[in-house]
Amino acid sequence: MTDTLTISWTGADGDGDLLSYLVRYSADGGATWQVVANDVYTTSLVVDASLLPGSDGASLVQVLASDGFYTAADQSNAPFSLERHAPLVHIQKPLDGAIFDTGAPIALKGQAHDPEDGHLTGDSLTWTVAGYGSPGNGEETTRFGLPAGSYAVTLTATDSDGDSASTAVTIAVVPGGQQAVPENAIYLPLIIR
Repeated sequence: MTDTLTISWTGADGDGDLLSYLVRYSADGGATWQVVANDVYTTSLVVDASLLPGSDGASLVQVLASDGFYTAADQSNAPFSLERHAPLVHIQKPLDGAIFDTGAPIALKGQAHDPEDGHLTGDSLTWTVAGYGSPGNGEETTRFGLPAGSYAVTLTATDSDGDSASTAVTIAVVPGGQQAVPENAIYLPLIIR
């Protein structure tokens, strides 16, 4: 498995003008293209391949050169394969190390992106709380009634190829614990007269 894709090409302008390059990638034989880099002034580029959609022999690279007035393009001489990738997973809530009161609802929120499938939702995302099973699927769910203890909360994402990836945070549930304050909470002073 390679983590990088090295792309190199040659380019020259008959007038000696400086050339700028736009580099694009296709995972479907050129039916669609995504920009990998623009305003490149060298004739080689190293790309993080884990961010590109994989393909089974349908990948192409295209380079467009411009001198500011004229544009020319060329692409890979033959399609190539690029390994498919597991999703990238992120837990937004709860924060690692958060402390909750026994019986308090615990909001679980996360997201996943797959280079081939894009944004993953629904049954592609599964939450688990160690020792207490799965509280649900999707980007958001809530866990209720955890007794005192320390828990690993895990979000697993599975893409259409069956590749999966997980990430986890550890939380504590204690009697009289204080729930983590949401980052976007608004507080107003309470004045009693």
